[in-house]
Amino acid sequence: MERKKAENEESERIREDQRELIHLIGRIKRLHPQIKDCDLNQGDLHTMIAIGHEMRDRDFVRVSDIVQALPVPPPAVSRSLRNLELKGYTQRSADPGDRRNTLVRLTEKGWEKCGQCRSQMDRFFRGIFLRMGQENVRTLLDSLAQLMDAAEAEKAECCDKGKGDENI
Repeated sequence: MERKKAENEESERIREDQRELIHLIGRIKRLHPQIKDCDLNQGDLHTMIAIGHEMRDRDFVRVSDIVQALPVPPPAVSRSLRNLELKGYTQRSADPGDRRNTLVRLTEKGWEKCGQCRSQMDRFFRGIFLRMGQENVRTLLDSLAQLMDAAEAEKAECCDKGKGDENI
């Protein structure tokens, strides 16, 4: 009887923690800074930053490299690339060495926009991190890394064997 009560209490505690985690994740998503004068949605901004990062030491980046760099499905990357190209921030071309590959580069306008948006994001997060303090930021990042490791292990155990929901 006591064992059953303890199991019920543990299950209820886990459900409460789950609700709190989901609530906090929702708040974080809504908090994502709507960067002034950036005129990019979150996905397009992340795609543009990934392109800039991948282009550090080269003139072009393959679309497949961008897909690898971002935690989103390939069709979402394609939509972002199309949006960025329509706004004049990127330019696409066929790879002369392998016409099956598409190359992407930031235009001058894209580099300017990328720098502007990154500066605003840096100011936003600098303010957050200064309010929290370096030790708390480090603890948070370590805890989030542990959470992701545990979530990925649990997903592999329960979901990747064909028993669970792939959208977890």
